[in-house]
Amino acid sequence: MVTQGYTATLVAAALAISRSSLYYRKKPRGSRADRSCDEQIVVACGERLAYGYRRVAWWLQRKKGLRVNRKRVLRVMRERGLLVRSRRLRARRKKEWGLVEGN
Repeated sequence: MVTQGYTATLVAAALAISRSSLYYRKKPRGSRADRSCDEQIVVACGERLAYGYRRVAWWLQRKKGLRVNRKRVLRVMRERGLLVRSRRLRARRKKEWGLVEGN
């Protein structure tokens, strides 16, 4: 309707939408088929068995020069079953030093 000579304000009011949605164009999404660095992630996990996904991502960037997102590393490790079980943190109790009982 805008191309037929009506103003964007009038068309948006008639359709009860915002003017900016008249100009919205859906962008094509990039393909996730680029699996070139997945094998390097698997090899890095094989070399460093105790490393989690964050440390594997850091190691690949630092030592191998491969720019890879940690979310990709997490996804690949999850798909291949390479995730390391995280250690459970336990609460530490404060010791009552200098407390004298019996007074």
